[in-house]
Amino acid sequence: MLAIAVLCTAIVLSCSGKVTYDLTETGVIATSGDLRITTRVFTNFLEAARRARLPEAKDARSAVFMLVADHYLAAEYLKSKSGKPDAAIEAEIEKASDETLAFYIRDKNPEKLFKSYVKKVSLPDTATQKALFDDKAEAAYTNVPLKRAEAEKVALAQYGIGVDKQLTYAALFDSLPQQGKLHLFTAPHAKSLEDLLMAYLRRAFLKDFVEAAPAAEKAEYTDLMKIVRNSILSRNLRYEMGMENANPHADNSAVKERAKSVSFGRVKEFYEANKDKYKEVQTVDCRHIQLTNYDLAQNLRDKIDAGADMAALVKKHSLAADKNNAEPGLIKGIKNDTELHKRPRLETLCMLPKQGESEVVRDGDRYEVVKAEKRTDGYPPLDETTHLKDDIAREIAALDLKKEFDARKKKILKRVNIRINANELGKIQ
Repeated sequence: MLAIAVLCTAIVLSCSGKVTYDLTETGVIATSGDLRITTRVFTNFLEAARRARLPEAKDARSAVFMLVADHYLAAEYLKSKSGKPDAAIEAEIEKASDETLAFYIRDKNPEKLFKSYVKKVSLPDTATQKALFDDKAEAAYTNVPLKRAEAEKVALAQYGIGVDKQLTYAALFDSLPQQGKLHLFTAPHAKSLEDLLMAYLRRAFLKDFVEAAPAAEKAEYTDLMKIVRNSILSRNLRYEMGMENANPHADNSAVKERAKSVSFGRVKEFYEANKDKYKEVQTVDCRHIQLTNYDLAQNLRDKIDAGADMAALVKKHSLAADKNNAEPGLIKGIKNDTELHKRPRLETLCMLPKQGESEVVRDGDRYEVVKAEKRTDGYPPLDETTHLKDDIAREIAALDLKKEFDARKKKILKRVNIRINANELGKIQ
C-alpha cells in the first residue's frame, strides 16, 4: 500500500459535475461511473497515504477526490495509447500491485503463508546452470541460447495452494525480461538464481492467494489493484504533459522540449517581472578552517559567531596548507559562474553563508568552517555565463504546460459525477 501512496500526487478535482452525498450502500464510500471505492480499501489507502505524508491524506474527502481524478485521468492516458501501455509501465504496475497487496494483507501473516506455499526449492549448482545453455552459440539480445529440452527437466520448486505446481528452469527463464535471461546465461550464480526464483514465487503466491480468496475479499483485491493501476497511468499522463519532475532542474522531456520554443523575449520579460527571486551571490571572499572533527568545527563556529578572531583560529586549528598564508585560510574572489562546479568543492560551499556569517559544512571526509568575509549579491545576467536563461525557459515551459494540463483535466472531469456515502465517510478520521 505504501507503493501506491508514494505514486499518488496532488490532483484537485475541479469539475462542473455533481458531488452528492446520497450513497447509502454499506461498506462503499464513493462511486463514480464504473469506479467503486469500498470503505475497507479506502481506509487502508488513506493510512498508507498518511504515512507517505500526502497533502490530500489530511482530509478523507480530498483523498476520495484524488482517487476519482486518477480513475478518469488513467482512462485518458489509455485512450492516448490505444488502450495498452508499454511493457515497462505494465511491469511497474505489476511490481506496485504486488507491494501494495502484500501491505494490504499484512494482518493475515503473509510470510507464514508464503512459507507453507513453497513446498520445496532445488537450486542447481553453477556447472549445471552453465550446461543449460549452448556456450558455442553466439549470444544475442533477442536470442539467448537456452537448451530448452534440458531446462524443462530441471525442477526448481514445488509450490501452490491446495494443488502443488512445479516450476522448471525453462519456465523461470521464460518469465524474465531479456536482461534477466542474458544474466542467467552470462553470469550463472546460485544466489542470483535464488533471488530470481523467490521473486517469481512471491508473485505467484500473491496471484494464487487472490484466486483462492472468498468472493468478497477477491472483489476488494480487484478494487485495490484498480487503484494502483489508475495511479500509475494517471502519473504517466501527467509526466507526458510536463507535470511530473517539471521544475527547471529536473528531467522532464516534455518541459525540455517545450523550453526550446520559448523566445528570448519571453525569458527577458519573465526575468524582469520576477527579478528578486533570482538574486544570488556573485562573488565571495571566504575564510575557512579545515578539520576532521565535527564537534570541534561546531565549537569553533560558535566562537567565531561570538566574535573570536577567525584568522587566529585558522592558524591554530586548520589542516589546510593555506593556514600559513599572509591571510590565513582566505580564498578571495570566488565567482559563482558556470565553471564553479569544475573547481574544488570548497568554493561551492563558500557560497552558502550570508555576509559576515559562518557555517559548518562537510567536504568529503573533512569538515570546514566557512565564513563569508565579503560577499557580493546581485542579479545574474541572461547570457552564456550562467544557466539562468535556460532555467527560466524551462520555468515558462512548465507554466505553459500546466495551463494546458489544467484545461485538459477540466475538460475530462467536467461531467464527472461523484456519489459519496456520508455515513461511511464520517467514520473515517
